[in-house]
Amino acid sequence: MSTLRGLYHSIPSLLLSFILIAIFGRGNFTGVMSIGIAFIPLTAKMARSLIITEKKAVYVEACKSMGYSDMKIIFFHILPNVITTMIAQFTMDIGAAIVAMATLSYLGLGIQPPDADWGTLLENGMQNFYNNYVLLAAPAIIIMLVTVAVNIFSDCIQEYIDPSQRKLPTFKQYEKRLIHIQRRQKAAI
Repeated sequence: MSTLRGLYHSIPSLLLSFILIAIFGRGNFTGVMSIGIAFIPLTAKMARSLIITEKKAVYVEACKSMGYSDMKIIFFHILPNVITTMIAQFTMDIGAAIVAMATLSYLGLGIQPPDADWGTLLENGMQNFYNNYVLLAAPAIIIMLVTVAVNIFSDCIQEYIDPSQRKLPTFKQYEKRLIHIQRRQKAAI
């Protein structure tokens, strides 16, 4: 059992997608499902490591000593501390999934030619590169921009959700007003 689990974690996600498409055939649904299945080991591995880290925290030991049930500790204490990182990872995986789907479509394994996809547009652009290089450059730039935008969005989500990364507001605007009020109070005395 452990060798199968190790084998499942050691296969790169794109190679696992190739294997699944070879087993189930080409197509839109198969491409999306193979990418989804390929990202499961990475997500599960990260969730497991986060939960193990939180499980060793002092507050979990305190909850156990107070007699809380395991389910209450998991759902009310561990899960809220793990969910922020998992949400950020999910949004970052969206960018990787976009690139993976474009790769599969470029190789002819994902979305098939009657339907449009960035990978098929790249493949058509490669065929017509010498006639019009824009047909290759435009989808490549769009894939890059969308992936970078999704990664920036992921960082923003993590900063918004995670309270440890929030910056406290500066009180400089209120400081000037407070000094002005204090001067008026001293002048009135």
